[in-house]
Amino acid sequence: NGDSAGIVRQIANDPSLEWQVKEHLVDAVKKHSGNDVEEATTAYGPGFWSAYKSVTAAPGDPARIADVAQLLVRAGEGGDLTLAGVQKLWQTMQQMQKSVDTASVERSKVGLLNYARDKLSFDQETLAPDSN
Repeated sequence: NGDSAGIVRQIANDPSLEWQVKEHLVDAVKKHSGNDVEEATTAYGPGFWSAYKSVTAAPGDPARIADVAQLLVRAGEGGDLTLAGVQKLWQTMQQMQKSVDTASVERSKVGLLNYARDKLSFDQETLAPDSN
């Protein structure tokens, strides 16, 4: 990480660089130095990362957040999440639920297909015409 603030100052003060180049260089320095985490914390609130860990926790984990109401309370006055943070976490919850739902549907399809295959195989053996 080093002195990213010093590098940003050097880029800003370099008269040989156009503003577009300066902007891209500063963005690259921020991403490399981890400032994107700081920007997310500013945009989403200081409690975002701990809430994110709770939202993405395993279903049996007591720290898991599975209800958007638990997030909305934290966005109120004196809370540690911004409304943008709640929205981002809610989107994450929806994506995780969609993945679970998709997996459940696929498991059900496989189970039904296996059942149907077993029934069809059984029926064909017992209903096969006599070749005599």
